[in-house]
Amino acid sequence: MISQKGWWYYFPFAILFKEPFIFDIICLIGFISLFLRKEDFIAKLCLLSPPAAYLFVAMFINKVDIGIRHILPIYPFMFIIAGYGARFPKKLKYIKHVLSILLIVLAIDVLAAYPGHLSYFNRLLGGSGNGYKYLSDSNLSWGQDWKRLKAYLDKAGIKKISIKAAFTGSKNCDYYGIVYREATEEENIVPKKGVYVIEATELATGKIKWIEKIMPISRVGGSLLVYNIDNNELNKMKAE
Repeated sequence: MISQKGWWYYFPFAILFKEPFIFDIICLIGFISLFLRKEDFIAKLCLLSPPAAYLFVAMFINKVDIGIRHILPIYPFMFIIAGYGARFPKKLKYIKHVLSILLIVLAIDVLAAYPGHLSYFNRLLGGSGNGYKYLSDSNLSWGQDWKRLKAYLDKAGIKKISIKAAFTGSKNCDYYGIVYREATEEENIVPKKGVYVIEATELATGKIKWIEKIMPISRVGGSLLVYNIDNNELNKMKAE
C-alpha cells in the first residue's frame, strides 16, 4: 500500500514492527515504573514531553513516511524510560527477575539478527523474511545485501541475473562485479527465462504482477529475493 500523503499512525506502527517485541515489553514496564514514582514529576516531564512532542510532529505535521530513521531522536528517551524498570516498587521484587530474563532473550534476539540488523523486523511478524510485507524503503534496504548477493551467486554458480531494484541496484552490481541486466517494464507482466533478483521495496509498488505466483528460490539478507524462471514457470503463467 502506497500513499502520497502518508498515514498519521505510520510511526507508532513502525516502532512496533521494527523493534524486538521484548524491547517493547521492557519499555512498557519502565513506563509503568516511572508512572508509579509520584516523586519523580520532573523526570516524567523531561522524559515524556520531548519524545511526545517530536512524535506528534512526525505523525500529524510531517508527511514523509519513508523510514523509522526520521524518529531516531526519541530513542534515547525510550532507553532511559526502559531503564526505569529496574526501579520498580520493592514490593514487586519479581519484576526485576522478569526483566533479567527479558534482557537475556533480547540479547539473544539481537545477536541472532546479525548481520541483518538494518532489515530486522519483529519476530512476531515473521522476522526479516516477512518485513517487506509491512514496511519498505529505508526500513528495509540501504543496499546492504548486494555484497552478500555476490557471494551467493558465486557459490550457486549463477553467472548472470536480471534485476529489479528501487534504488541503486545497477551501481551496486557494477561495484561488486555482478553480471546483470535491468529488467524492462514489460517483464513486470511476464518475465523472461532466467534468474531474477528483486529488491523487496519493489514489491510494495505492486507493479510486478507475477511475483505472487512464484516462490523465491532464496532470500539474500532481508532485502533481496531471488527467483529462477524456467520453462515450467513460464508455461504456468501463460496458461493462466
